[in-house]
Parts: sequence; structure tokens; C-alpha cells
Amino acid sequence: VFNSLTDAVNAVIAMKSHGIPLLRCELLDEASVDAYNNYSDQKLDVAPTLFLEFQSFNATSLDEQIRQAELICKDDGEAKTFDTSRGRKTSEDLWKARHQLYYAALASRPGADGAIVTDVCVPLSQFARVLEETVEDVMESDVVGPCFGHVGDGNVHCIMPVCEEDYDKESGYFDQLQGIQERLMQRALD
Repeated sequence: VFNSLTDAVNAVIAMKSHGIPLLRCELLDEASVDAYNNYSDQKLDVAPTLFLEFQSFNATSLDEQIRQAELICKDDGEAKTFDTSRGRKTSEDLWKARHQLYYAALASRPGADGAIVTDVCVPLSQFARVLEETVEDVMESDVVGPCFGHVGDGNVHCIMPVCEEDYDKESGYFDQLQGIQERLMQRALD
């Protein structure tokens, strides 16, 4: 759990530069964590949260990877917390926060029956900027839109739930969502 999206991304950059092999590396913004908490029976800290999965050929190597990752997250990323767990069931429970995010986002907007789901890819050096600007864009537009991404490969996503009445030109809501999507694509191109 981090104070900012940028801190989390900086930790990932440092882990990659130190050669720590990450099997999976996902970053959820505060809105994503909040949506998941409201949708599930888990209660995660509502803050930028990085989910990491490691793999190794033996327990000693795995322990060392985790130890190095924790040091980097706390030193380079100023992580507020760094929790670990082992075992398939525990891992599956934790990863539900990411895997059920689409449904959690829909549940965050009563009446939503679908969503605009964005997917852009940017260099890791630009990941934090693009994600933070998109989060800010969603907040300023006053729409529901949890943002998250695959930090390891630079994918940025935003799930913006849509209700049937949003398509009414009078409301302008759907136009706002399309505007956010277009600005995100332009950020990625820039």
C-alpha cells in the first residue's frame, strides 16, 4: 500500500532495474480499491495498492526476491505497508480484488449494465503520469471510473460504468466518458 500511484510505480521501476522477476504486477488506484471493498467481503486499505506475484525454482530464492522487493517498496516507493502471503487459496483471495474489478466498478454505479473499458500501453517511464492524469480527469469529470494497470508491461485501464439513460444526449454523461477515453488515448500517444 502506497501514498501515491507514483510511489508505487517508482518501486516497480526499481524492482525491474534490480532484476527481480515479477510474474504479475498490478496497481489499483484508490477508487478501484474502494469499489472492490464495497463489492466484496474483503476490506483493503483505500490507497494505491500494488499486487505482486513472484515465482522461483526454490523457497530460498523466492524468500530473497520477496525480501528485496520489500526493501525496494519501502525505500524507493515509501510503501505504507508490505504484506506477504503464501498458498494458492490466499493468493486467489487477494487477486480477486483485480479479477472482479469490472463487476465492482459496475456495482459502484447503480443501474449500470455495461461499461467503457479503456486499454492503452505506455512506456513504464510514463506510466505514473498517464495513470495519475487519468484518475484526475475522472475525478474532475465527476464520473465513476476506477483506474488501474499492469505496471510490468505499461497497460493503463479505466472502467467507466454506463447506464441506459447515459446515452441520452441531454444528459451529456456518455459524452463525458468518451472525452475521458479520448484524452487517455491522446496521453498514450503523446
